[in-house]
Amino acid sequence: MRSSPWFFQFDDHEVHNDYVSGPRPDPNSSVHREFLFSWDNMIAKANPKNPPAVVGKIPPEDLPFVRWYQFSHGNAHYFVADVRSYKVNNGDLTGQLLGPTQFSALETWVKTKCLRKLHSWCFFVSPTVFSHGSYREDLWYGNMKEQKEVVKLFTESNETCPISVLSGDSHIAAAWEVADTVHEFTCSPVDAFALFFPWKKPPSQRKKNRRGWPTLGDLPPPRAFFEYKPHHLSSVGLNCLIEVTTTVTESSVQVSTRFDLVDGFSAKLVNSHIQNYSHPK
Repeated sequence: MRSSPWFFQFDDHEVHNDYVSGPRPDPNSSVHREFLFSWDNMIAKANPKNPPAVVGKIPPEDLPFVRWYQFSHGNAHYFVADVRSYKVNNGDLTGQLLGPTQFSALETWVKTKCLRKLHSWCFFVSPTVFSHGSYREDLWYGNMKEQKEVVKLFTESNETCPISVLSGDSHIAAAWEVADTVHEFTCSPVDAFALFFPWKKPPSQRKKNRRGWPTLGDLPPPRAFFEYKPHHLSSVGLNCLIEVTTTVTESSVQVSTRFDLVDGFSAKLVNSHIQNYSHPK
């Protein structure tokens, strides 16, 4: 572990379960202030810093409270999202998780980093499952308008390289197809209690659709490459390994990513998924 790089992502348990508030510390809550101070001045200091071009577009007064970031390693590019600090719940699927400034930065990242001609592979890192079928306002499906905007951003141009969504939170491990070029890989502490695979149960809040929710249309349940859920409180631990490989030939460059699900106790391969594309040199 000492020789491995660590990257940290802000989410609700940095404060309390299902926490939602603005990015600035609440002056009326000492607990809130202390937790956010600890994150901003200790844990976040270990994370990569946003590039100057990104920082320049953020209002100076907001900079101390920006908890999303992006970084690159070779031709692999990562956008680590903050879906807590800018959350707005409207109760009608039109809320937001990213907010305008972060979404604008994501859009610029896709259009400048995630290009086939650059032989890139991009990873959008979400603390919660992206293709989740629950309409809770805490999750992407409960903010479907913005969720669809993100999918459109990732898929609207043929020049955009595949974008993998990395997620956690739901105590399951799986690989799903969100779109042809957008695959989601989720792997979170499956040695804890496991949540249901969300689209296999009717959303508990679906009845709200009859009270005037806008008709945005459901995203179809994603095609599963594999799914794994342990028994309640099982002693199973799974590790997720991702490898990006670039192969150069005389006429083209092929970029592939391999997602391995490995048993943390036996070190045996549980399942694997490979996605790739090629682009002329």
